[in-house]
Amino acid sequence: LDLPVRRAITLGPADDDMIPESTGAGSRPRGARIWGYVYDRFVVAVPPLLLRASVYPIASCPSAIAIPFLDGNLRCLPTYRGDRCDQSMCGKECQNEGICVSHDHNVTFSCQCPLGFTGVHCEQALDSICRRQAPCGDHGKCVLTGNLEQYACRCDDGWIDKLVSGDHCDKRDPCPPEYCNHGGKCNSNGSDFECSCPLGFRGPQCEYDINECDSSPCAFGKCVNTVRYGLFCEKDVDECLAANPCENGGTCVNLNGGFECACTAAFEGELCTINKDDCVNNKCSLGATCIDLIGSYRCECPEGRIGSLCQYNDPCHSKPCLNGRCIGDPETGESTCTCDHGYTGPYCDEDIDECAEWGEALCHNGATCVNIAGSYTCECPTGVTGQSCDTLMEMCHPNPCLNNGVCVDRLNNFECSCAEGFTGPTCAEKCSSGDRCTCSPDSCLNGGFCQNNTCKCAKGFTGKYCELELNPCEMTKCPTGQICIENNGTRSVSCVCPVGYTGYDCLKEIDECSTNPCQHGGTCSDRLGDYFCLCPSGYSGKNCENIVDHCTINPCLNNGVCINAAHAGICHCTPAFFGDRCQYKRNPCSRNRCDNRAICRPTANYRNYTCECRPGFEGKYCELDIDECKDEPCRNGGTCHNTHGDYNCICPVGYTGRNCIENIDDCARSPCLNNGTCIDDVANFHCVCQPGYTGRTCGVDIDDCADNPCLNGATCVDGVNCYECLCKRGFSGRDCHINDDDCRPG
Repeated sequence: LDLPVRRAITLGPADDDMIPESTGAGSRPRGARIWGYVYDRFVVAVPPLLLRASVYPIASCPSAIAIPFLDGNLRCLPTYRGDRCDQSMCGKECQNEGICVSHDHNVTFSCQCPLGFTGVHCEQALDSICRRQAPCGDHGKCVLTGNLEQYACRCDDGWIDKLVSGDHCDKRDPCPPEYCNHGGKCNSNGSDFECSCPLGFRGPQCEYDINECDSSPCAFGKCVNTVRYGLFCEKDVDECLAANPCENGGTCVNLNGGFECACTAAFEGELCTINKDDCVNNKCSLGATCIDLIGSYRCECPEGRIGSLCQYNDPCHSKPCLNGRCIGDPETGESTCTCDHGYTGPYCDEDIDECAEWGEALCHNGATCVNIAGSYTCECPTGVTGQSCDTLMEMCHPNPCLNNGVCVDRLNNFECSCAEGFTGPTCAEKCSSGDRCTCSPDSCLNGGFCQNNTCKCAKGFTGKYCELELNPCEMTKCPTGQICIENNGTRSVSCVCPVGYTGYDCLKEIDECSTNPCQHGGTCSDRLGDYFCLCPSGYSGKNCENIVDHCTINPCLNNGVCINAAHAGICHCTPAFFGDRCQYKRNPCSRNRCDNRAICRPTANYRNYTCECRPGFEGKYCELDIDECKDEPCRNGGTCHNTHGDYNCICPVGYTGRNCIENIDDCARSPCLNNGTCIDDVANFHCVCQPGYTGRTCGVDIDDCADNPCLNGATCVDGVNCYECLCKRGFSGRDCHINDDDCRPG
């Protein structure tokens, strides 16, 4: 907000022919000095008064004006009332340099607080660097600039920042700017200041105009004391060179004898202080309430209406969505239904058969999916539990295998691996042959066979394994049909029938299957001198004594674990895969209901899924839009507008950024000329000029010759913060004030 710089105002009139000095100034004495704002050439504001007067610049001090009153009328500023304009429209005076501003064509009023203060009357100080540290010390005021942690020091008269950084007031000013009025020259004596006043002025700060008419210099005419600007009042004062008097971004346009403000589209008034009522020509439909904003307006719709202008009937008013949420489109006046989980259709009146759509992905391990209104349920088989029947019941707990048998968990079943000497489904049966149910394969030699864990040797052999030959046969003649078997190592022989035959004459064929050598249900086939076991699936070996390891060549894919069983290898799959070889991948996200571009994430067991919402959405399926404006993210008076999945801030003048936190740096374009220091304000800036320069951007070289300091007809040559007098012959001195002694010899 651009605020006008305060100016010294000298109250008139200056002679007895004009209206008495009390007119329009209360009990102020003639020549009193007050502070106020120059509005235009005929209106001067001395808050809280408006004085109707002609404004004349003082020649030697452009920042001061004299006011000879034309009438005695007072008119209050828009934010004051009362006979003496001493009552604030904001209830009481805005504190801490807050400004009372009007709204709705002066219908309502409120205090506009400077950065660092809040409250109805700006009475509450926010936590800021100025409040915590007081960095400007005892000789200046800390003023916040961009935010609560950025500041500049407004130094008291007579103090400056010795580093010229603007953040301290730690050095005595050799001479404060504009300390001396009317072009007076400031001289410092180390601890105080003195003003050398130009002709026609006096006072500690050259603030008083000397009435040259007191000496009656006009012998035959009327003397008129003047305080005009220019020898013939011919110079126009550029009111726009100082601080911009136009507020709210208005542009100051200098006119001959005054100025005017070219306001932005959102403001009006002499100084652009009045927010235009954009509701005057609003297009809100009948029954809607128009809310005036800065440069625009908003239509607040009655119940049953939607749209930016409330031009549509609310399609959601009749609650058309039976099992869901109705969302009206303010742009078209149409509606869509966001259905609850388990329903579909234009009006959410159709039940989704989840079992038909996602049966296997919902219920597992042979469970039966049952559709219900808006949902489904799983009927689990024996041995399985859980909402989706995805949890196997522990079949081996407690251990059903007896006699130290090892339990192997199966789907809805178990198998027992029995210790030696036991058999049966639960290892409850003892082996009939003692410690073992079978002999070791091929342990009995030379035609011996295993019986009750002992080798029964063929005739002619002995030993634990029938490995010893009893008698040699070289000299032995056996009966007809018999053959001699040499008993190894003993030189003895035996006459026996050939392998596979028996009887006295060895004509009877031996039935090798009579001893039931085939184990695990194998089928024995008798052969001459031998037998053959046809083993059931899962077993191998001469006597079907070996369990086939089906997991030798792992049939399980995708990191599945093979568990060997009697007839085949059983694949135990990871949660993400299924099938007899774990060849199929579960994809619960294949037909997910995640809305608003949410990311579908499978659960740890891959039996279901969850929706990972994008910022701005919530709900099981991310179907709900979050109203971010509830948390008031927009700062510094910004207006928040909720959008689908997001929000945006409409920032007031002077602020930018997503949340209107960043103060626009008006100093970025380096507007201050001649090495002037730019201090950023909110939506404005001001320049601290180097000595010798003035103006809003320090672009005006102060005319040190304006007050004609050179005497006796000398020519004044203006410099930067200085001047030089070119004396005429016969005069010398800085101001050519010394009359040279022309009579002196030489």
